[in-house]
Amino acid sequence: MKPHVLTFLGLLVLTGCNTTPTGHTELPLTEAELLTEKWQQLKRIEPLYPLESAKADKDGCVTLAYVITPDNLIEDIQVLEASNRYFAREAKKALSRWNWSQLKKGTIANPVKTRTRFEFCIEKQGEKQCDITALVNSKSCSGTDVVPVVGKKTVTRTYPGK
Repeated sequence: MKPHVLTFLGLLVLTGCNTTPTGHTELPLTEAELLTEKWQQLKRIEPLYPLESAKADKDGCVTLAYVITPDNLIEDIQVLEASNRYFAREAKKALSRWNWSQLKKGTIANPVKTRTRFEFCIEKQGEKQCDITALVNSKSCSGTDVVPVVGKKTVTRTYPGK
């Protein structure tokens, strides 16, 4: 039985070696790439505000790094910073839903690594404390390409006997 265990462990190690990243690890980070004119046609869909964070009245941020290929594919999405996992989950989903495929092919000749910061702020019913300028200027997470995300929390009242 021991030879089978050793064989299995050896195959497991070899399989792990084959699942390395796509080769973009050496790319330098290009700050604010999506703020340049060539990306202005990109429609960026705002993330959903995580229900878990809205219920807890939590604001927060996420910074994602990712690689854009010449074919307008997004690869190697990494969470660089996140105030909680729920914000990170929603930011990653939103990044994948941006209309990359609608952009003109060949916008870039080589892959580019960049990052985007998502600033999440929750507003309670009737309040307006999530100022977009303040969110963009916030330094809670790093990055100058900022997507503000404002959630709305409604207050529900329960009445005895109903």
